[in-house]
Amino acid sequence: MAARGHVQDPNDRRLRPIYDYLDNGNNKMAIQQADKLLKKHKDLHCAKVLKAIGLQRTGRQDEAFTLAQEVATLEPTDDNSLQALTILYREMHRPELVTKLYEAAVRKVPLSEEYHSHLFMAYARVGEYKKMQQAGMALYKIVPKNPYYFWSVMSLVMQAISAKEEKLSQTMFLPLAERMVEKMVKEEKIEAEAEVQLYFMILEQLGKYVEALEVVRGPLGGSSSLKTELQFSDMYCLMAAHVYIDLWTETGDEGMVWRCLGLLQEGLSLSPSNAQFKLLLLLLYCRLGAFEPVVDLYSSLDAKHIQHDTIGFLLTRYAEPLGQFAAASQSCNFSLRFFHSNQKDTSEYIIQAYKYGAFEKIPEFIALRNRLNQSLHFAQVRTERMLLDLFLEADIVLSLEESLKAMSVSAEEDDIPWDSLRDNRDLTVFTNWDPKERQLTDEHRTRSLEEESAWLRIRSLTLRLLAALAALGHASSQNFQSSNENGVESKTSVLSSLLSQLSHTLQTAAHFTEQQTHYPFLGPPSTRLASALSSGACQCQAAALQLLLHLHELESTGFDEPSELQTQICNVFKSLVVQLQEILSKCKGDLLEVKGGTLKSHPSLLETLIFFVETVSVVCWMTSYAAKILRPLKTSLQKKKKKKKESTITLPALMCGFQELTVDLQDLLTQTLEHIKGQEVHILALKLTSLTLEGHSEEEASFTKTAMDKVQSSYLRSLQEVADLLRKRAETVKNLKI
Repeated sequence: MAARGHVQDPNDRRLRPIYDYLDNGNNKMAIQQADKLLKKHKDLHCAKVLKAIGLQRTGRQDEAFTLAQEVATLEPTDDNSLQALTILYREMHRPELVTKLYEAAVRKVPLSEEYHSHLFMAYARVGEYKKMQQAGMALYKIVPKNPYYFWSVMSLVMQAISAKEEKLSQTMFLPLAERMVEKMVKEEKIEAEAEVQLYFMILEQLGKYVEALEVVRGPLGGSSSLKTELQFSDMYCLMAAHVYIDLWTETGDEGMVWRCLGLLQEGLSLSPSNAQFKLLLLLLYCRLGAFEPVVDLYSSLDAKHIQHDTIGFLLTRYAEPLGQFAAASQSCNFSLRFFHSNQKDTSEYIIQAYKYGAFEKIPEFIALRNRLNQSLHFAQVRTERMLLDLFLEADIVLSLEESLKAMSVSAEEDDIPWDSLRDNRDLTVFTNWDPKERQLTDEHRTRSLEEESAWLRIRSLTLRLLAALAALGHASSQNFQSSNENGVESKTSVLSSLLSQLSHTLQTAAHFTEQQTHYPFLGPPSTRLASALSSGACQCQAAALQLLLHLHELESTGFDEPSELQTQICNVFKSLVVQLQEILSKCKGDLLEVKGGTLKSHPSLLETLIFFVETVSVVCWMTSYAAKILRPLKTSLQKKKKKKKESTITLPALMCGFQELTVDLQDLLTQTLEHIKGQEVHILALKLTSLTLEGHSEEEASFTKTAMDKVQSSYLRSLQEVADLLRKRAETVKNLKI
């Protein structure tokens, strides 16, 4: 049940508990949860199918089938329903129903690559070779990728193999398959060794041994490389790229990195399977602050299984900090999907090992499971993904409390195994010719792990503090006689403890960053720790969260008399605005500029802008909590004044301070949006085509300018996503009234 739809769909959050119950084998609870959900959302088809899965697994097959068919007859096209029905039909041993399901889906969504692909695989499960041939070609027409074309060819070969009459195979199926491959050969579209092997197989079955030998000896045979294989000149291209990187890092001449990008883009166009080209491009684009081209590069690496743990950090380190929130979400999913499936799959492997007596494998499977459950990368991605969801949705799509509840985040419980965290990163993934003094050392590895752990601890504590904030907010909105009755005192003690831990961690982190460890360019990337502290983001967030204790105390004391506490809270309100203004001032400057005929990037400005977004979100959540505290206190004050028949009601200074805070926050957000708009106009106005690329051939210049265009496009995308989010935050602040 691991396959889910896009996590940001609200329905996914509603369905998640049912998935969890089914994954854990608690089918009765899954049925109950589905019924509960269907009362509120009767048209949520996937909930019906998930209920049907629960019914099937509890032996109520007839009910399950009836319920499933109710949904199937509606011909759903949402991923959740289709995937759930596929799982159900497999468990019912009715694979033919899956074909009908996807036949309907492609009728309704005829241009969907995914649905056509699922339809092909559904036909494959039931051995419908003719329909597989047709589905493969339909898929190739929509998305002209070689694998789809050769799926169709192979389906013809399977028709030949399964044909009752040999004559039909030799006169129709195999000759047609041969002609289809020959067409691709003539058009020079052969890409993979497997495609050549299939051609060889067809000729062999036709008895055309001379032609088959010519294929082996000709340009398609181990004498010239296929595009999907490494080319002979790849290593020279890579060495040249490394020379450019050395020149860039030693001289600061950004012209060298653009030459490097152009060279690698050209190399990749000629050798599209070269993983080193892709990895180096990925690293360089991230270092330049451009995340947009990176997701496709990482996807094309086709990372397998444990590689999501060993090299996934190259992607996730830069995901959110470069402002591409949608891509960041996707990047986290790459890794999380692997870790979640591992938790399920390794248990199955252990069971199978017992079943078949492969006892020597059991310790290996358990060791693998522990290695991945204790992975530093797993803990980081899980924490960052939850924070990302909060920054994007909390108090916009759902309340902060609802968002955290859906994630099952607990302020009280720390589920990261700090004492047994394992650093599974492959820090030698790049080919490297650096001299010994510039190579990665054991000290670098140790320092990097310390830095990663410190940053993870800050992020984890921030997440748990937000959970504590949500818990306090929930308690404040309840009518209660005594704080002890509702466990609020225990909540504040948890909050105090977490704040103390955060303060200590920030002190340790500040000491760490003072030592200024510099890692080799091809070594581990630095975390966001140093820039988080230098921007003032960590300190401002900590101050906002510290204020929660004062606000909770105010809830007990009330407004009866002006107090030192109220003055203190007012001062913190003002201080937070000043700190936010300082962070914003550090974002000012041009992200991209043309200087001396060279395009220069300033990615640190973008990273600081993201810290501003995160910090203003935390301040907004604190402000929302303050409003919950102040609203009933204001009402109580007004009632008392009326009883005393006072004609004018003078609001306490704290009320005015709160109103000033909300106005200042709106003003800050307006300033930021204006700054972003200015940057968008500036970047769009850059005439990249006018740049003189001296020493470049026309072809080299073309690839270099393509790289520049990608960076320009990425910056614009980042600014757009940041602006969209800040506009939503501004709307939330605007509606904060007491």
